[in-house]
Order: sequence, then structure tokens, then C-alpha cells
Amino acid sequence: MLVVNPSVPVNNVKELIALAKAQPGKLTYASTGTAPPTRVRRVFQDAHRHRHAAHTYKGSAPAVTDVIGGQVNVLFDNVPNVIQQVKAGKLKPLAVTSTKRSFQAPDVRPCRKRACPNTK
Repeated sequence: MLVVNPSVPVNNVKELIALAKAQPGKLTYASTGTAPPTRVRRVFQDAHRHRHAAHTYKGSAPAVTDVIGGQVNVLFDNVPNVIQQVKAGKLKPLAVTSTKRSFQAPDVRPCRKRACPNTK
């Protein structure tokens, strides 16, 4: 799932891409041990055509904590790792990175493959 801190002024992947293009280098993203940093960085940078700062974490919990706290803006993570924080309103979901909706987050739309490749 692609999630952002609720203060990030976007509501979908298209708006995230527009923000990334309008403010090159301003967005930060978390990368965890569940997705190799180079793969996440490539997906994020390819989708946005700009370089953004990566913060690599040894696991999901510290990455989620930093996105909630606003130290990092964007996170790609597995649905089970973020769903409770999404339901609590502490993270804003933008999309699931699959071709179909997740049964755990049926209200969250899947991304189009070009904008958000299937990484999780």
C-alpha cells in the first residue's frame, strides 16, 4: 500500500506525482527491509521523474512511526503493516499496489500500473 502522512496535501497517486514534480527533491520516502531500497527508490523516482530523499529502516514499525510523526512523507508497505494506522486516520492511503482492491482495505483503489507498479 502507498501511504502518506495526513499533512501531505494529496489524495491520490496523480496528485502525489503532481506534488513531486512541483517540488522536486522535497518529498521523502521510507524504505523498509520488506522492499529493497533500490527497488522502492526506482519505483518512486521513475513514477515521479525526480529524485527524492530515501530513509531506509530495518523494519516496518520504525518507518510507519516516522511517517506518522512527519519525519518522512511517503511509504510503500504491506497492507497488514499499515492498515490499523490507516483506519485510525494516522496515515492517508493513496492506493494499493496491486491490480485489485485489497480485502483488508476495500475503499482504497488500486493504482494504474504505470503510476504505481506492483511492488507489494
